[in-house]
Amino acid sequence: MPVYEYGYYYDYYYPVVDPITEEPINPEKKYYPLSYDCRHSLKANLSLNIEEFFLPLLNNSVLSMCFSLYSGLPYTPVDFRGTPFGEINSSRMPGYNDLDLKYQKSFKIGQAKFSIICLINNLFNTKQVVYIYPTTGKPDDHGDPEPPITQFGWLTITSSYYSPQTDLDHNGLITPVEMRDEYIRALKNYYTNPFHYNSSFRIKFGSVWKSNGD
Repeated sequence: MPVYEYGYYYDYYYPVVDPITEEPINPEKKYYPLSYDCRHSLKANLSLNIEEFFLPLLNNSVLSMCFSLYSGLPYTPVDFRGTPFGEINSSRMPGYNDLDLKYQKSFKIGQAKFSIICLINNLFNTKQVVYIYPTTGKPDDHGDPEPPITQFGWLTITSSYYSPQTDLDHNGLITPVEMRDEYIRALKNYYTNPFHYNSSFRIKFGSVWKSNGD
């Protein structure tokens, strides 16, 4: 388990004598997991080489599967000011699993071999969270409170700030309610970051040509 502790701080910077009682201070040394501390992980690979099968289409092919399982990484919960709640890295992101599938079909053409490859990543399209907002512990919700209606005003079609996308009823007038609703939608869209997840279901095709000279 990768951890770190404040021994260096205690030994070199923390006052060793209480200024009031003038007695030695012996603070408790605590250990905290690092940000990449994955407590549990499992990988399993299965490969099936099919030389002859009752379905001729599957002859001379290889089917491979790779299953991965990971526990969530730690993070430190904070408030909207960035002040930590509790201990460092005291919470963890959700874990996830992944199954990749690879199929390779080979054909003999004279003295050469031609292979078609199909690779499927995240076969079951599982949600794989790799980052969260420490204010909420969620990957797509920062937790910002909705602004009050009094924060918004009125806009007419003659204003340079007028936007047809905000004017939901297209009457040439943007009300405070419409402006607030559009602001909330834009805020949710801003915090929905695809980089907080691993790739979803993805399929790729390729080919390999091998001759006797290769």
